[in-house]
Amino acid sequence: QNDITNYVNLRDQLKVYDINGQISGKEIEGSPYLTEEFIEGVIIQEGAKDQNAFFRYNVLQDIVEIKVKKQHSEIFILPREETFVFDLADYSLFFKTLITKEGEVVSGYHLNYYESDSILFIGEPKSKVTAEKTADTSYERDKPSKIIINMDYYISFNGDPLTEVRIKEKDFKNLLNDSPELSRYFKEHKVKEIEDVVKLLEFYDTLK
Repeated sequence: QNDITNYVNLRDQLKVYDINGQISGKEIEGSPYLTEEFIEGVIIQEGAKDQNAFFRYNVLQDIVEIKVKKQHSEIFILPREETFVFDLADYSLFFKTLITKEGEVVSGYHLNYYESDSILFIGEPKSKVTAEKTADTSYERDKPSKIIINMDYYISFNGDPLTEVRIKEKDFKNLLNDSPELSRYFKEHKVKEIEDVVKLLEFYDTLK
């Protein structure tokens, strides 16, 4: 239902994208991109040689834009297929349909922050477009449509369906099996950023 609502908003309010990913003929705030700049990484494809490239992820359209060289003006969009993985310094982008414990379908591109034999920790970028608002009085200004991008986080253990998790110490304390070593880790380390979660999961994997 949310996907349908977002599509209707996009179709009715924003009409058509131009070649720069912006909306033709409409004033709009915000950016559809997870990062505005192209980031260096590697295209990994099954059965093919790895290829260096520069990536930019358009969350609103759920597409990955590719440049062979950063200074090039030509932009490629590779097929949205599971055979491609886009490996970046802090995460990798992969395309797959996943299921949560509640039965929710999580489809499209995901950010893989950490993966081991037993743990998968990912981010799910989500976008929405607010409606433009006409000022009620002459003292106010019209508010243009705005693109808002948020991130949901999920974790899976041993290939089980995804569990949604916040970047909060409390959530990971509840999810991970307690031990004296883990309790000591939480006392000595904070869990406030993605980097903290990755370090925590790396440590947790050493306890098995």
